[in-house]
Amino acid sequence: MTKPSLEDRILQHVSSPNYKPVKPRAIAKQLGLPEDQRQEVRKTIKRLVKAGKLSWGQRHLVQPPVPNRPKPKQP
Repeated sequence: MTKPSLEDRILQHVSSPNYKPVKPRAIAKQLGLPEDQRQEVRKTIKRLVKAGKLSWGQRHLVQPPVPNRPKPKQP
């Protein structure tokens, strides 16, 4: 059986029911990754946010994607 990719591990971690939004650095620590992989974690999270699989909360906390809210109509 193959080891899950970093992307899969991050998505699984963030979507777990006990997850509390934290910064990318804390996610790397929670996943037990060495310090030299923190930059890769940050890049992976940015890609996932662009793809709509994760979202940024206040103060750059990583959270599950927020459903699109309808935009207010312009007068």
